[in-house]
Amino acid sequence: MDRLQTLLIENGYQKLESALPQVTFFCKMIDTQMIGLCLIKQAGLDGVTKEEVSRCHESLKRAIRDRGILACRILNCVVTNQPSRERNLVVSISPCWLVDAESKQLMIYENEPEDFFDMKELIEEALLEDDGRGIYVQSEYVPFVTLALVCLNTLLFIICATTGQLLYNIGDFSALDLLDISRCYRLFTSMFLHINVTHLAGNMVLLLALGRMIEKFYGHGKYFALYMLSGICGSLFSAVYDFVMRDFTHSIGASGAIMGLVGAMVALLAWFKGKYNEITLPKIVFVLCYILYEGFRGDNVNNMAHIGGAVGGFVITMCYLLWCRRLSKRGGRRNED
Repeated sequence: MDRLQTLLIENGYQKLESALPQVTFFCKMIDTQMIGLCLIKQAGLDGVTKEEVSRCHESLKRAIRDRGILACRILNCVVTNQPSRERNLVVSISPCWLVDAESKQLMIYENEPEDFFDMKELIEEALLEDDGRGIYVQSEYVPFVTLALVCLNTLLFIICATTGQLLYNIGDFSALDLLDISRCYRLFTSMFLHINVTHLAGNMVLLLALGRMIEKFYGHGKYFALYMLSGICGSLFSAVYDFVMRDFTHSIGASGAIMGLVGAMVALLAWFKGKYNEITLPKIVFVLCYILYEGFRGDNVNNMAHIGGAVGGFVITMCYLLWCRRLSKRGGRRNED
């Protein structure tokens, strides 16, 4: 990030190259201690490991001690266009922030310092002013799973439109299907069927809007698991409601899984203090409330699947974030003397 380097130098930081081209230090004396930012540029196979970062830190601290300075505090900042891929590195070299180079978003996990000698303001200013040429990006992120899900849902709808009720008859879901193990597969198949173009289009638009960001955060495999588990949560929640009400209707649609993404985004926004990429907490809460409102005022809408999917996505994501924080506390360390 060229603009950040310029701002750091303008604010009295001295640029120090390390033995690795991906790692650069910016240091400044504040009172009696040396304050440093370790800027780590990660890209694909050229990325550094936590051991290499540690060696760079030790080399810098030896040089600082040789100058008679005993107190040294360093903040790591990983710059990448693949945040999910670098999460293990981030939690292992705490204190560490992460910059999503593609979206120009500074990400500070809950267990990390809110600020570090006004460094947050400098980084955010650099991200706002950067015209894109100073951001270190290897390639455009492609949300393969999201695109595959859109294609699969669309393809199955086209098949349904040309074959009549065949797929609906063998793929829709009812609470009674849980009583017959040979029909439990419908928990999955019902998520990929839609009744009409409007039903399909509404779900796919929301999938494209949220899926890309959430897939980038989770990574492809974990994102797919989140999607499927959210859909299952929606169907199970609906089934419990049907058993209580003794009203066994058949349902189809990806709405439970899609609402799981909405719930996941609410969790991310709560964790990252109200903003994630261009999404803010009030916006996503409005979307959630609007979907539920439209569902309750409409006919033939499985609102319980919507609620169950949203709750499932929220809980799964919060558990995942707490698990990441636990890893950080167990394996992370403070890089300061």
